Amino acid sequence: MKYLFLIFIILQFSLLGCKPKQEIEQGIYYIIKHPNLKSKSVLVLDNGDTTYISTPPLPPPAYYGNYNFILLGTDQVFFHNRIGPWNWCGTGVDEERPEKLNLVPDNFQQIQPTDLDKFLNDSIKSDTLKNGRKTFVKIASPGDTINNPAFQIILDHLKSKRIRHYVIRNSTEEENCVINSIIEKRPYNPQNCDFKVGFGGIKFTPPVQSDLTK
Repeated sequence: MKYLFLIFIILQFSLLGCKPKQEIEQGIYYIIKHPNLKSKSVLVLDNGDTTYISTPPLPPPAYYGNYNFILLGTDQVFFHNRIGPWNWCGTGVDEERPEKLNLVPDNFQQIQPTDLDKFLNDSIKSDTLKNGRKTFVKIASPGDTINNPAFQIILDHLKSKRIRHYVIRNSTEEENCVINSIIEKRPYNPQNCDFKVGFGGIKFTPPVQSDLTK
């Protein structure tokens, strides 16, 4: 009887240990990471000693790409291909804030989840644009946590085309304000937008519509 009771206790603990854990992160496809502005680099001195020095962060990648996808919630996908002027360096260029594109609702296309595969196959066919430059894709979200399954669909397509130049970022204030007007079905007026971050990039240079892939 004592052995039966012991076996019963062991089975109880085994069953408790086998209970499925709560899927806290179920449906989370990506969490956007932000650069560490206080990064340190190791400097090796002539005598063999090492010291740590503060290094400025790398310049952030351009905010806009040839293809810009904005993912909202779990089932909304917006797209635009407006892009600012390319610049690698320059005096007075503000690289920490997005350039102003003067976006309007007509620049955006809302893609239904069931149409996303076809849109990607028809639009992004190569890692090279018609002008010979590499294809740059931006996947954006208003918040840091992406719960939209479209994220994985886009990522899989990029990998299938061997497109390595893509960035996952937060959507810009300008993108958010225009998209909100589309969702709420109201006229878009940039004067009603609360641009707290503001704009950077190269001033007085008009945005262009990106060349698409071959």
